[in-house]
Amino acid sequence: MPLFNDSHDLVINGGTFNDQSITGINGLHYLHQFVAVGAMHDSQERFPPPRCYPETRKSITSHILTWIDDPKREDDIYWLNGSAGAGKSAIVQTIAEHCHASGQLAASFFFSRSSAERNNAKFLVSTIAYQLTKSVPGLSAYIQEVIQSDPSILHKSIEVQFEQLLLGPLECLSSPSDKSMIIVIDGLDECLDESMQCLILRLLGRASVSYQLPLLVLIASRPEIWISDEFEGHDMILCSCALTLHSDSEVEDDIRQFLTAGFNDILDDPAHKYTMGPIARPWPTEENIIALTWKASGQFIHASTVLKYVGDPYFRPTDRLQDILLVTSSTAFSDLDQLYMHVISTCRDKDLTLKVLGCAIYIDMVDKSAIKHILALQPGDLHLALRSLHSLVTFLDLTDTTYIHFQHASFLEFLQDRARSQEYFIDQYVIHDVITQGCVKILNVSTEEYESDQFCKCYYRHRDLL
Repeated sequence: MPLFNDSHDLVINGGTFNDQSITGINGLHYLHQFVAVGAMHDSQERFPPPRCYPETRKSITSHILTWIDDPKREDDIYWLNGSAGAGKSAIVQTIAEHCHASGQLAASFFFSRSSAERNNAKFLVSTIAYQLTKSVPGLSAYIQEVIQSDPSILHKSIEVQFEQLLLGPLECLSSPSDKSMIIVIDGLDECLDESMQCLILRLLGRASVSYQLPLLVLIASRPEIWISDEFEGHDMILCSCALTLHSDSEVEDDIRQFLTAGFNDILDDPAHKYTMGPIARPWPTEENIIALTWKASGQFIHASTVLKYVGDPYFRPTDRLQDILLVTSSTAFSDLDQLYMHVISTCRDKDLTLKVLGCAIYIDMVDKSAIKHILALQPGDLHLALRSLHSLVTFLDLTDTTYIHFQHASFLEFLQDRARSQEYFIDQYVIHDVITQGCVKILNVSTEEYESDQFCKCYYRHRDLL
């Protein structure tokens, strides 16, 4: 029998034979290795996710849900857009949860510029494909077949993955679902590559127009010019509709209701029973609520940050509220900036806090616990440095990996904009220098091979950015 009879995927280098085929591969198990679990609507990484407070944003959520269930709809792609802090993610989360409960959520992907797995499109198609194997009956076998016949598909371009992992299997379905199924994609503008944002939209538009994609798509993003241009392009203009979030009387009413309920929760919080027990209700006053609603200027992010700041269990809520009310400025954007600046000003070691934040933004290791080694911190210093930023930054400890999670994209932008953050501006070149110097010190004393390799790569990456 010939040695290479019926063999394939065989590479011969000198006298070494390497068989690159994968025998008996479990397609779904292999696919799961390329899934950004943290991007899903119910992931632990995003918990607790932003969502609409009960009885708020009713007209917007109702409009989207009506579109989903309308058998006579003319458009299969819905673009929800609005400025930073307008509440897009909360609306999308609420829609995703509603559709999940009704069996209509096909897949979800929540981009985040502060997450190494969610600030790019590397795992977008594979994550959606994996969810479709669970949500669309009969699709799993077709997707598994694609992966088993060519496992390298998961390393190929997004165009190839989109065509072979999504379009091909969906076209094989004998009949569409008897109810509308939807894919939700939030924070498209937080995918760091603008050209990739555009490519994703072109692929979705082409699929809807040319292939009659049997799924609806809800996309949320800021109205960046390049994204707006794509929605006005040939395919998208034929298959999409859009809704822009504006500040209006309904939004102001929703924010007022959100603030009132949030302050009531602070009053009832056992953590504040000694400081807030003697406080007469209602608290705050109606004038305070009106003032805070006005300062929010339609930005739920502002109202949410105020509640987190005031409700910090390590401080007296009445004092924290006065701090917020005394912050004065003339525009909505500077209101948010003033709020961020005030929160940072409460940090005891602001220089260390800014270094930690800078490393969290620019260091390219997924495990942020590496920061404590690079900055030569003592145990607990990392948490202490961010303690006063409870309302803006949180720690997530998942499977022995520590994540520093920025709760609002606008806080990241604030830190990286010198005109806005002023003395709290984080200079990327200063941070790259801090990281390279820290890596050098580690490499001079490290005896662990894995650790040395890890920080050596980190050193060269950041040195080249100086």
